[in-house]
Amino acid sequence: MNLSHNKLFYEENGYLVLENVLSRDECKYIKDLLEQHTTDDYTNMLNPDRYDFLVAQSTHRITGSMRDRIDYLEKCQYTSVRIRELLRDRRVVGELEHLYEKKFYGLSTHMIWKKPDTKFSEQAWRPHQDNSYSKNKNGLTLTINIFLDDVTKENGCIYNYPGSHKEGLMEFESHQGWNNENKPGNEVEVPSKYKKNDVLGNTGDMYIQHGNLIHGSYPNKSKGMRGMYSSTYIVKGEEFESGYNAMRKEIGLK
Repeated sequence: MNLSHNKLFYEENGYLVLENVLSRDECKYIKDLLEQHTTDDYTNMLNPDRYDFLVAQSTHRITGSMRDRIDYLEKCQYTSVRIRELLRDRRVVGELEHLYEKKFYGLSTHMIWKKPDTKFSEQAWRPHQDNSYSKNKNGLTLTINIFLDDVTKENGCIYNYPGSHKEGLMEFESHQGWNNENKPGNEVEVPSKYKKNDVLGNTGDMYIQHGNLIHGSYPNKSKGMRGMYSSTYIVKGEEFESGYNAMRKEIGLK
């Protein structure tokens, strides 16, 4: 699809998949970086672009001699800088600006692993809207997901309900969020007129999703990893809720 077709498709359906935004080598590099800081059960990582978040979620790795501990903190600093660069990557941000013809801020980043034989491989998000967390009244937030592995239904892909972003922000039932290995998400009741769609893709593809689009995900029932990097953006000048744990904040993209 060309730019105009992409924009029309996105406005109608509330999502878009773009192929080969990152190379397979780049995707492996991102996984290798973040894997240095994860827990044994591969807990989802919140805001790995922020040094303080990265340290707070990996204190178990700050061990050994003074040199060992300092070396690890330097790794945290390096990783956070690289992930912040990914948040600002023009291959990503440029596509968002084409779709909206507006300028954006970053709000947060997220790494979702779904490694086989860990409790988080079973994580299956309930149907929800991402904007139920940031609560922008104008629906001008969006999330991008970069597939760091090939994505199938068997290994836990996202599903969505095309067109459901037009409902606006809906009432929901709250469930524990990012560190819930079971079924997280501010669950909404999906109107019957919307049909479920599985979002499949290859390593390096990027999935762009309107903040009000209803979506969820399947558990990973395969023997392979389903790594996915995610970041959230908001149009400049728009209001949002920071969140107690997420601590969303405006991050400049230049």
